[in-house]
Amino acid sequence: MIDRSELNEILQRLKDCIAYLKDHGVIHTQQNLVDQMRRHKSSVSRALNGDPLYLTEDFLDCFVNTFKVFSYEWILKGTGCMLSDTLNENGGASIVNNQVGNGNHFNSDMTVNQFMVELAAQRKLTEKAQEQMDRLITIIEKMKD
Repeated sequence: MIDRSELNEILQRLKDCIAYLKDHGVIHTQQNLVDQMRRHKSSVSRALNGDPLYLTEDFLDCFVNTFKVFSYEWILKGTGCMLSDTLNENGGASIVNNQVGNGNHFNSDMTVNQFMVELAAQRKLTEKAQEQMDRLITIIEKMKD
């Protein structure tokens, strides 16, 4: 059972996870979250408003099992890293390398949600690398002048 004195910290960590999902294009609205978790909209809303009858270990377990990229321990206790150990071992995000056939398949152990989070994270890393390359090119061009 979640200790009421820790409820605000847990809620903030949960909201950080949701922000991560939004930043990576996995969800865009609370309704997307509801749909993917397969929970009632009012239950999710009440949990996200910090209602201790709805923000429960069961709710957190459902959230973590739905997206499979977050650490349950981090959300519940604030220990370790936000992303699960599997992702952290791979630098925070990795694209599945086990593609077969026409390249439209992915590792069967990975859920669509997890794949989307990893794909979005990889895209963000690629964009950051491109920005760094553009800055480097600008510096080099200025040195020529």
